[in-house]
Amino acid sequence: MPKTVNIMLAPLYKLNMPPAPEQAERRAPMPRRRRVVLPEARRGLDRLKYEVAQDLGLADDIQDRGWGDMTTREVGHIGGQMVRRLVRHAEEDLARSKGQQDREDQGT
Repeated sequence: MPKTVNIMLAPLYKLNMPPAPEQAERRAPMPRRRRVVLPEARRGLDRLKYEVAQDLGLADDIQDRGWGDMTTREVGHIGGQMVRRLVRHAEEDLARSKGQQDREDQGT
């Protein structure tokens, strides 16, 4: 029966290997995309953000820890719910305006 030998592999940084090509060049950080298209909508978006956080039961955590100490998952959940609500409101507005347009077309 052959002997088995346990070989412990050294971490890559101990092998003095060159970094992978994608790690070799230092990339500039990605720009933040928190740009509000309509500046007058900023207050409404902030209000929606806190409303969603309240509905998800995260408002107390935000107050205690602040936004900077929230997990990516928590903040992502808030953002996802905000997007869902914004899309729903936009669809409702479109449906309302389509109904109004249809009524106007029938009236002439």
